[in-house]
Amino acid sequence: MTAMVRSWKKLISFLANGCASNRKGMQLELAYRNNRQYEWPVEMGIATREEVELATFDELEMFNYQADKKFELMQGMDRKNSEVKKYGNQAHDNRY
Repeated sequence: MTAMVRSWKKLISFLANGCASNRKGMQLELAYRNNRQYEWPVEMGIATREEVELATFDELEMFNYQADKKFELMQGMDRKNSEVKKYGNQAHDNRY
């Protein structure tokens, strides 16, 4: 019976630790989402952190728009690169 109690204690401890780390991860994700408008342009290399901190609302909106467009362009480049890897130069050569 004591072995079963020990296994239950281990399970409860494991679940409690998992929930605590999950809670911390959720808090970090929520903090990122709340600050995304400030972090996104910096992550995409559109503006520096100082520029973002000093930007007006309109400038910040423009930085985020540019970051979104850059991300879309990068996604398109990834698709083109995967086509070249898959099909070789024929993906871009329409003469044949």
